[in-house]
Amino acid sequence: MRERDSELAYLRQTMEHNEQVIVRVYQEKERLWERELRRMKNVHENRLRAAAQKALKLEQMLMMQTYQVRSCYVFVASELIANGMQAVKQSGR
Repeated sequence: MRERDSELAYLRQTMEHNEQVIVRVYQEKERLWERELRRMKNVHENRLRAAAQKALKLEQMLMMQTYQVRSCYVFVASELIANGMQAVKQSGR
């Protein structure tokens, strides 16, 4: 009977030890996954921030080019109007 109790006590100790090892391994894996998740989150946030800055710069460039095209259009239109009026004046003489 003592031998059986001794075996059971040994088995309990072994199981408790194994359980503790399994829990430690699980906790370490969990810490590694959390660390990797934070790293990936930072990487993607940085990429998103860079893409947003690039989009903003492109939008500003497009707005500047649109302004330049409109200014050029206004200049050309005013030149055409001015030249058309001179042509009308000259043909009326």
